[in-house]
Formats: sequence, C-alpha cells, structure tokens
Amino acid sequence: MTQPSRVMARNSESPWISLAEPPFIRIAAGRRVLADEWQPLLAWTALTLVMAASWNRLRHHAASCLIMAPDARMALSGAHDMRRVVRGTLPGLPRLSLSMCKTRVTAMNKRLMCLLAAGAVAAGMAMVPPAFAEIGQGAAAPAFTAQASHAGKDFKYSLADALKKGPVVVYFFPSAYTGGCDIEAHAFATEAEKFKAAGATIVGVSADSIQRLDKFSADPSYCAGKFPVASDSEGKVAALFDVKMSAAVPNATDVRGEAIEHGFISRSTFVIGQDGKVAAVFSSEADHLHPQEHVSKSLAVVEQLKAGKTP
Repeated sequence: MTQPSRVMARNSESPWISLAEPPFIRIAAGRRVLADEWQPLLAWTALTLVMAASWNRLRHHAASCLIMAPDARMALSGAHDMRRVVRGTLPGLPRLSLSMCKTRVTAMNKRLMCLLAAGAVAAGMAMVPPAFAEIGQGAAAPAFTAQASHAGKDFKYSLADALKKGPVVVYFFPSAYTGGCDIEAHAFATEAEKFKAAGATIVGVSADSIQRLDKFSADPSYCAGKFPVASDSEGKVAALFDVKMSAAVPNATDVRGEAIEHGFISRSTFVIGQDGKVAAVFSSEADHLHPQEHVSKSLAVVEQLKAGKTP
C-alpha cells in the first residue's frame, strides 16, 4: 500500500507545521510538545503501569512464600485450605515455617510500598503543568502577523517586514490602562527617538482588543503614537514565543474603571536582531524586573547591536 505523503503548511502566524501531526502533539515556537489536554492521560497511564508491575510482584512473592509444589497449588482453594497449608495437614505439602512467611511478607510489603511511591512520583511529575520558558538568546524569532494599532489607526503588523528596517523590540504586556503597563508604555514612548537612532523599532503585544489598543496607542500619556501595539486576544503570538498567558480575572477593571475581559500575557521583552535571531530576553517573572527596566535594558541591547557588539 502506498504511504500517504506528509503534507506541510505554513501560515503567517507560525513556522512550518505538519498537518499530519498526531492529536496529542502541539507546536510551540517550532518545537513539538505534548498537548496540555493529554498530560492527565499520560499521568494515569504511568500510574496504571506501575500498579500493574506492583501487582505482579505481589503475586510472585506470595507464590514464593507458600513454597508449594505444582500439585499442591492445584489443591488450594479458599481460606480453609490456606490454614491447612500453614498447619502442614494438606496432603503432599510440608509444614510451613511461620517465621519464614513473615520475613517474606515483610520484604514483599517493603518492595510494594517502594513501587507505589515510585508510581506516585512518576504520576505527579507527569501531571505538573508545563513550565513556560521563553525562547532564549540565539534562537530564531518566530515570524508573526497581527492586527495592530498605531496612533489610533488599525493596520496589519508583520514582524518580517519590520526586521527589514532593523532590529525589533517585541514587548509583551498584560493589559492596557493598568499600572505597570502604563509605566512601560510611557517609558518606551519617551525613549522612542533613542531606539530610532539605534535603528530599532518597537511593537507592544497584549491580549487587549483592537478597540482598546486604538485608544491606548494614541493616548499621549502612554504610547503617544510613537510605536504600534498589536492585539493577541487568543494568545497565539505569545504561544509562538512560549510566553505564558493567564485567564481573565472576573470583575477586573482598568485605571479608568472599565472592565478588563481578556486574559493576561506575562510581561516579557524580546530584542530581535535584523538577522531574525533573539539577541536578548527580559522577563519580569524570571528576572524580577520593574516595567521600566524592560525599556532601559532593551535600549542598551539595541545600542550594542548598532555598535557591532554582542549583547
């Protein structure tokens, strides 16, 4: 039978992805990883295998404890015959040493408990949610496109197009019109001319709707029309960079008192060289950075790139 050919597809938001991937595999930043919904099944499978191995060991030790001849095994049935085995009154079977049985049972229990403990550890490790670790320095930055807003006007942002002009600072932030994000946006806007002098451009990415970002990008107190911000409401762009996105918080509101109905992307910044490779990564969660430090550190990196130095 002729094997079906492997079909490959490429879209604007992800690297090459095989359409023939099994359902328990997902692609994250070009790497195959176990899909989240399959991890509990993996955990229970591991636990079941360990329990099955434990049961086989139990049967083996029980048989060795009885020291039975083949014909005597066939004669055993129920608790009554078991008592006759211990007393030595079952025809063809010698009297058992109770101390020998106790010793073997104790050893059997210890081995069984060790196997069960190993099974619990294996299952626990399998059920731990995958840790999100942003793609690191030197990795190829995943190309993406997204609906974005610049000075209140919508357009389609393309990282590939932006890289043709020079290095790009892609910074992910949780939400427009919230304390830390407002500080960060204002700092990027204030330093925008310095980034431009270094030949770099800036783009912010959040899960905000494009309507919220239209206002945020034009607000003179924040982005001030100095750089675009892209909408990643489903977290697809964040997933390409392996950046964590948490669920929406019920009844959350921004500094204006308006409802925040979207999820929150972790604050992370990627400085991408014109060669398309990640020159530096900064994370508030991993590096314990203040929002404003993302700006100063990113600026230092793009200035190093302009000077031909390795960050």
